[in-house]
Amino acid sequence: FEPNESLFVIFDQQNPEIGANQAMGTGTAKNWIETTPILNIAGDWKVQFDPAFGGPAQPINFLSLTDWSHNSDERIRYYSGTATYQNSFNWGQNKSSGEILWLEIGSFANMAEVRLNGKSCGICWTPPFRVRIDQALKQGENVLEIAVTNTWANRIKGDHDTKTAKPVTATTAPYRLEGKPLLPAGLFGPVTISRTR
Repeated sequence: FEPNESLFVIFDQQNPEIGANQAMGTGTAKNWIETTPILNIAGDWKVQFDPAFGGPAQPINFLSLTDWSHNSDERIRYYSGTATYQNSFNWGQNKSSGEILWLEIGSFANMAEVRLNGKSCGICWTPPFRVRIDQALKQGENVLEIAVTNTWANRIKGDHDTKTAKPVTATTAPYRLEGKPLLPAGLFGPVTISRTR
């Protein structure tokens, strides 16, 4: 288990080897993994928004990972949908026997899919925000993409507050947005590669 993780365990009552009277084992070992960070992926992030949802048509360079809702550009501040972050890094370490390599993506809102060198490594929306990258990682230059998707709340508020001639959203529900802040959105990081043995 990861910290705060839960699972359903279903016992087959037809199996005589598993039953309520069977003695339960005890142990003191941790039942979650602990990772060791080995590489921080920083620097320029190229972020592609979707212009069909009101975002910029051209990729935007983010010198650091920041919250969209604090951006000075209204196309980003009120953006709702999926935006893809792209960065590259060099990998020159050899993987030792029994080692597992992970990409930990830190904080974000609200869902994120990780692709490394064009291969999907998984989707995160609940902790731990980490995906295994062994099969996609290669020696030399690697291209990392993290597609982050937020909710529609900020776009609805943006259409309401800015009174644009061509709103992106349409709803029959009444607005109750006055005085309410925008929700956090985007990738905040830090983005790191870590290992477990």
